[in-house]
Amino acid sequence: MKAFAGFQRIDTIVHVSKMDLQRNLGFNVKAQQDAFEIFAPGWRKVVDLSQPQAGIRRGVFEHWRDLVAGAGIAPSANMKLITGSKGQHLYWLLLAAKHELAHKFWNEASSDGQGSLF
Repeated sequence: MKAFAGFQRIDTIVHVSKMDLQRNLGFNVKAQQDAFEIFAPGWRKVVDLSQPQAGIRRGVFEHWRDLVAGAGIAPSANMKLITGSKGQHLYWLLLAAKHELAHKFWNEASSDGQGSLF
């Protein structure tokens, strides 16, 4: 996202894997994997690892959102939950954009009531 921040006009649909946040949480907390560090650099310094898993996942994601916003690209509050054929939660899509009109369009496109991040 830092690379995109230099562009004057940038709208990005971001894929955030719910399955990876859940499945790989333990490996990342134990530092056996570094996927969370690649996704949200510095997350260990700001997320309380003694809280329940849902809180850790929320903290990692909120830290990522803060990093994106700090780069000058506003991440949307609305996220579209994509589910599998049996209703299993797979991933969220959200918008990261600099212009308010993009957020207005995204709010309309993503408002189907499928769910929220946590």
